[in-house]
Parts: sequence; structure tokens; C-alpha cells
Amino acid sequence: MGGALVYGLDSANNTAYSLGIGPGTMTNIIGYITSGDAAMIGYFTVASSDPGIMGVSISGINGDWTDHRYYCNRGAILTTGGTSVLSPTLALDQYTALERPLPGVMECLADTQVTITARMKRSNTAFSCGLKIPAYSIPGLTSDVIGAVTEAADTYENVSFNFTPTETCGVVLWSFGYGTGTTHSLTIDSITAV
Repeated sequence: MGGALVYGLDSANNTAYSLGIGPGTMTNIIGYITSGDAAMIGYFTVASSDPGIMGVSISGINGDWTDHRYYCNRGAILTTGGTSVLSPTLALDQYTALERPLPGVMECLADTQVTITARMKRSNTAFSCGLKIPAYSIPGLTSDVIGAVTEAADTYENVSFNFTPTETCGVVLWSFGYGTGTTHSLTIDSITAV
């Protein structure tokens, strides 16, 4: 499995372009300037529908460092100005769920309980979704810690869950979603940790 890290990609009014993204790879683009070339963003969506490509992650679009986008063969996760939207493009089950880390790392102290509260909504009750910290991603965590959305469609709720790391560490939150539809979404508006 390989991948690419691209700094400062500038796409300006291209009609024929290519960015080599091979099977089994993950490509990260940091500092992407579209210069009026919206078609290139569409290319990432199409290219990432190839099941052999792990995904394309783009940060800092046109100088906006709050704009993070991830496209993969199962959907997309877009984060702009602190709001994240996870949108699968395939019917998925809990074993093939669309999962992706959210931008940012929280520092947590050893043996101190941390409570995460997130304001979230889902577009359909057939969509199981929320936030999680994967098992073994931090010291002392031997199973996934999950905060799942349970309210009716298009109804915001505050979802809370907690964990206690056994060592001081950085923690990354992951969004996840799966269900029978291909047009459902999870919106995450705010996250607090205390």
C-alpha cells in the first residue's frame, strides 16, 4: 500500500488533467488552489469511486484552512468552518461503515475522565451514525467508545460519551455511518471536551 502527499496543488482552468492515484493508495493534498477550476473537485469524487483507491484527502482549499474534504469509494466527509458532513454513496453495513477521523487532535491527561459532547443530526433514521474513538487508538482503550445519534431525522441532539486514557495522549475523534440508503448524511455542528 502506497500513497502520496502533495503540497500546494494549483489547478487552473484545466480541461485535461490527471493526478495519478493508484490502487490501494491514499492521497493527501495540503494547500489546494482551484483558481476557478471546480471540475477538479468533481474529479476527486469520480476517481475515489474506484474501489481500489483508499481515498483522497484535501485540506486548505483556496487558503481556507477550515476546509477539509475526504472522498473515498464509499462516500465523502466534508468539514468547513467547524461543521462536518458525512455522506455515504453506497448501502453499507456495520462491517463496511464509512469511517474517517475528524480534523484535529485533543490532548487528554492520564487517568482523567474525558466527556465528549457533540451536536449532531442525521437525515434518515435508517442511517446508523455518530462519533467514536476506535479501540486501541489510545492507551487503556480496549473497545470502541461510541456516541450514536438516536433522534428522529433532521433533529439535532447532543450526544455525549466518555473515556479515561491510562496515559497522557492525543485523541482523534472518528465519524462513522452505515445504512441501507445511498443519500443519507450525518451533520456534526459542534464538539466539546471536558
